[in-house]
Order: sequence, then structure tokens, then C-alpha cells
Amino acid sequence: MRDCHGIRSLIRCLLELHIDDPQLVRLAAAAVLTREKGLGWSTEEMESVRQELKQLEGAWRRFLSGPAAEKSVERLAALHLAFREMEEAVLKSVPIPSLEELILRVARIQLGGSFSCLEDVEAAVLWPRGGGLSAIAEDALSTCLSSSKLGVGGASRVACLVGAMLSPKEMLESPPTTRSSSMCDASATGVTGSGAMVC
Repeated sequence: MRDCHGIRSLIRCLLELHIDDPQLVRLAAAAVLTREKGLGWSTEEMESVRQELKQLEGAWRRFLSGPAAEKSVERLAALHLAFREMEEAVLKSVPIPSLEELILRVARIQLGGSFSCLEDVEAAVLWPRGGGLSAIAEDALSTCLSSSKLGVGGASRVACLVGAMLSPKEMLESPPTTRSSSMCDASATGVTGSGAMVC
């Protein structure tokens, strides 16, 4: 079985997809078609879809068995995980999840966290773990990601706070050169007694 780093790499592949990605539309159609496989009829298109699904499953198996997968194999394995969530929805006769919900479901299953938004997933998979943080910081972030009481965007806020605590002193003292106005309104900013900026 692959390590957590490999799984995070797959989830990064899903995060790179766009909501209108034609592959997602095709996989959603495939999920509906696979439900019909027991009806005893088949078309050329259905056979093509079956072959594509076998290719995705094969990539997932190669990903699990190999020490390091090529980017193309990772992408196909990631699509396999997304397809499995779509297929489960179709089998339960519920709507196929949106891209955001697909990513959240895959992340919850594969990483074991209680993610509530894409920002939480991004914080979990993009954060430099394994040597990038102290043991205390990794433990704190891990605890927050696995907490079922973490609010929306909680993990990403924790990641930002831990990152700020671990940033070199020079970066904290230099004035920000670019700051999104949507992130922090100038009229709502202040500086605490410790010198930390408050939005």
C-alpha cells in the first residue's frame, strides 16, 4: 500500500481538475451506464466505457503496488477514485456529487480526516509534511484535521497559523507587498500588542 504522501499526490491531481472537465462528465455518464450493465444489452460505446474504466482501475492498482507512480498513472488513479464515488451515488440513487464534494469524499476516505471544505483538503495535501514541520506542529495539524468538531475552513486556518509561527522572522517583519482586498479589509485591520496583524 502506498504511503500518505502518495495519496496526497492523487488528491492534488483531483484539485487540479476544473468543474467542467470533460473527463468528469464522461465518468459521470460511465457511472450511469455501469448501472445498466445487468440489463443484458451492450453497445460499442458501452464497451469503450468499460475499457476506459478498466484502464482507470489498472492505474489505481499500479499506484497501490508501485513505489512511485508516473504523473499520468497518478492522474488516472485519481480519476478512478472519483469514479468510485460517482458510481456509489448512482447505485444509491442519489445525485452524482459535485467536483468539490467528490474531492471531499475522496480525501475523507483516503486520508481519514474530517474535511468540511476544499480549503481544508488543500491545507492537508499541500502542507509540507515529513521534515517540514516540528513534531509538535505536525501533531497539532494532524489532530485538527482528524477532529470532527473542526469548523468550515478550520484546517486551512490552522495551517496558516502554524506556517506563520514557523516563518522566518524577516518575513514577519517585512510589510506585505501584495494582499488581496477580499482577504483583509484595510479598515478592519489592526495590530495587537505583540505586533501581530489582526484582520
